[in-house]
Amino acid sequence: MRPVVPSVPSVPPGWPSWTFPAVAVSVPRARRAVRGLLRSWGVPGDVGEVAELLVSELVTNAVRHARRPSPAQAPVTLSVSAGKGRVRFAVSDADPRPPCPRRANAQDEGSRGLELVDSLAAAWGCETTGEAGGGKVVWFELAARGSCDVHAGTRARQKLPVGFWRELPWIRGRT
Repeated sequence: MRPVVPSVPSVPPGWPSWTFPAVAVSVPRARRAVRGLLRSWGVPGDVGEVAELLVSELVTNAVRHARRPSPAQAPVTLSVSAGKGRVRFAVSDADPRPPCPRRANAQDEGSRGLELVDSLAAAWGCETTGEAGGGKVVWFELAARGSCDVHAGTRARQKLPVGFWRELPWIRGRT
């Protein structure tokens, strides 16, 4: 896995964002928000499907793992921006701890979120928010032109068929 390192600010002000309570029902809401936005921007379907999958993973991580007094007191925020042929997605929560990538065993039902982000995103990272009380933003970028064929470093990304992720063994039947 590529290291999770600090980067430039995740999403500039003025771009679309949504705030959700840190509860499980926020995951499909975030997915729907991304789907609608990307369709309105004319982003190709294969990029949209990968975006939905990776947003689901990051929002799920924020809901499951972020330390907070209560879901209402520390919501999860999803922001999206675009430029230079890429779309950037950023998920923020109140926990300053960076995500901890793990390698899942074949029989594990979870622990694959960051592996998916690392495999499918053109770039990704994590940064602290610098706000009082801490917090972090985990972000990823996808190429926005025509397909998921992008290069990050020396690794080439493959073009993925629309709906590919529904057939992954640990996702099948959960959408």
